[in-house]
Amino acid sequence: MEFITKIEELYKKYPESRERLRDIIGEVDDILTNIKNNPPPSYDVDDLEKYISKIDLAILLGNLPAKEVLNEFGDNVLYWSWIEYPLELDFSSPENYENFTNQLIEITGKSKSRLRKLKNSVDALLNEKKATTLLALDKLIDYVMEYNFSKSFDLESHLKSCALPGVEISDKRCEDYSLIPLITKSVNYNGPVEGWWGKEIKRKMIEIYLDSPVGIGLTYKEIPNAVLGLMTTTPSTLMIYQLQGIRPYKIDKNGLAVNRTSSRGLFPIDWKKLMVECAEQVALDLDFDEIGIRSGRNNPWVDEKNDEGNLPLERALKIYDETAERLGYEQREDRNWYKKLD
Repeated sequence: MEFITKIEELYKKYPESRERLRDIIGEVDDILTNIKNNPPPSYDVDDLEKYISKIDLAILLGNLPAKEVLNEFGDNVLYWSWIEYPLELDFSSPENYENFTNQLIEITGKSKSRLRKLKNSVDALLNEKKATTLLALDKLIDYVMEYNFSKSFDLESHLKSCALPGVEISDKRCEDYSLIPLITKSVNYNGPVEGWWGKEIKRKMIEIYLDSPVGIGLTYKEIPNAVLGLMTTTPSTLMIYQLQGIRPYKIDKNGLAVNRTSSRGLFPIDWKKLMVECAEQVALDLDFDEIGIRSGRNNPWVDEKNDEGNLPLERALKIYDETAERLGYEQREDRNWYKKLD
């Protein structure tokens, strides 16, 4: 009851919030009484997600000053109420949601596009633990975009250990490789990559599409050769959504994109192993408990009933499932593959 008591006290402190709410869903006291009579099991956000009156509770919290909600209940509850706030329901108000979002921007210092990307990602990809996973995703994006992976992942040593049998990767050749951060251009959880959609470099045109909000690219002589797509699926789980080689288009003498070229930098290495090892280092750096690889059967580009689709099932299983199994991951009931981290 302490949780509800604090909300009551805040509505006494901010009568303008009480007046505004009256026009949306009715009297604050009536709503609070209903919640008191039918309380959630706990005020942990994972329980709040399943709460029958969660919309009422989210609106109550969302119409209070966001700083007060943060100070009283913490960032998990603040983000939960923002995620659950019913933007498009008849009894709510888009203006109030916009005000809530603007306050969140002021508190966190995050851009509106970042907040929308976070929300769109957890709404589209997750069924539970959205608020806590959103916070983990936010940390992941910051980590990747600040190149933090380059500080802990020794690319040179991993290139050499991932050389194919009979191949030796020299120090000089290692210098031709690098890792770069990738993020989608839009606020959606997937899509063309910022700075790498239709980009021309060395008479090649690059088009990179991410199946996840953020990722890491492997370049060879400045040309992206492979993509690692990452997503947080629980607060403690980092999931590999995408392992894909990149084949640029060749630019002809007329400036037109014609045939695709090969990814030369991938020929001498086990690049899938390299990218998975990179993801494992990311997971360790961010203190995830486990890492996963999404099964080819769960890949949205695969149509199990039509093997002529964008990504044939047999090829998807070879890329994802065979790689996961040979690298020591174990498959679970959801068909994805997981590894606990030390």
